[in-house]
Amino acid sequence: MSQRYQIKYIRLKPSGSNTHITDDRVIQLYKWGCTDYACFKIINDFFNTTRQNRETKDTIKCRLENLKQEQEVINGLVVNRYSFKKLKEIILELFENTRISNDEYQIIYSDYLEYITMQWKKIPGRYGKVVYEPLIKYKRRELFGGRDFANSKCDVVYKNTRKRNLSIYECKFGLSTFVSHLRVDIIRETNRNLLRKGRRAHRKIDYLKECERIFSSNLLSDVEDSEIRIVTLATRSSIPQESLRILEGITLITRENIEDLSFYNHMKT
Repeated sequence: MSQRYQIKYIRLKPSGSNTHITDDRVIQLYKWGCTDYACFKIINDFFNTTRQNRETKDTIKCRLENLKQEQEVINGLVVNRYSFKKLKEIILELFENTRISNDEYQIIYSDYLEYITMQWKKIPGRYGKVVYEPLIKYKRRELFGGRDFANSKCDVVYKNTRKRNLSIYECKFGLSTFVSHLRVDIIRETNRNLLRKGRRAHRKIDYLKECERIFSSNLLSDVEDSEIRIVTLATRSSIPQESLRILEGITLITRENIEDLSFYNHMKT
């Protein structure tokens, strides 16, 4: 008979600092998004539609003004002028800047998604703990040790021993890229780079599936409330059904969930 996992034996071993993300641009964007809900939505919409930093500042300035107008006219929100001014300054500095490569720009918007997810789950208290990209250990050993996906790490993990809560989140800003890697035939693929990415994606989804199987079952663990999710800024309507099938049942937290007021209010507290 397989063992029944107990949350008191689960440990989250940090990879360096618990906060991980120290980029001031990311933190400032989060800060100004917290001051104004409409600005939060503008930041999300901007990063979701602007995946490269190769355009001019003038083009980006126009795009941000259009997003502001959209929030005011279509969504009926009042945009805080000062908060919008500050976020616009931060974003504009990411363009026509020789010190920021396109790769670094992509890291910034990926870190932004991970940061707001971590702040959402950063609930104070003696028994609650949230860690960025931890190694999850069980009875001092690697969780699922010996399995080919055991060394996978998810971006944000929250544990509350007293309430027996366990939440595991993998942030995929470019969900379509992750899905394309899952489509790689790891048996027949000959391109080494694609094969490496395909194997890594399959290990990640297998890890999430095993966590879902174990921690959502009262027979297999004593966890009373588990949440195993992939977090993305993509809207649900933009995700093809075929992609959902490839994700093999792992539930998504999409843009609609992130911009729900319950998520927003938890995130900014």
